[in-house]
Amino acid sequence: MTKYQYLIGDLYSTIKETYPVRESLAPPEVPTDILINNPVRRFRKGKNQYPLVQIGPGLLTLNTTDDNYYWSDFYYWAETINKEFFSVFPIESETFKSNLLYLDFFKFNFKNQNVNDFINDSSNLFKEITKGELCNSFK
Repeated sequence: MTKYQYLIGDLYSTIKETYPVRESLAPPEVPTDILINNPVRRFRKGKNQYPLVQIGPGLLTLNTTDDNYYWSDFYYWAETINKEFFSVFPIESETFKSNLLYLDFFKFNFKNQNVNDFINDSSNLFKEITKGELCNSFK
């Protein structure tokens, strides 16, 4: 945890030209141990703008939700944040696990559309099959 105390300032010093706006997400009197895997600080390109970087004990995230999202841009931002993170927080003998969580949202009109139909039609998760198709799939 001692390394984490310095990490926020060290990381900010390397990304502040791109993400100059700082936000505190937790009161300073809350013990750090309680906040493990939760964002504590946020850095943005501008007030209420995306992408944004969040950091907390055991957590580093890059988020965007705006209409100008493109995978190639996001990949570049993620690669840059990772490089900056490891430049100030080198992993020596500690166990490190990296994850990519990708959430995509769809525009949906709750007044004019049925949510169950939308999920079934859009995701291809549920498909009606005949008894014959079901029996053939087990052969």
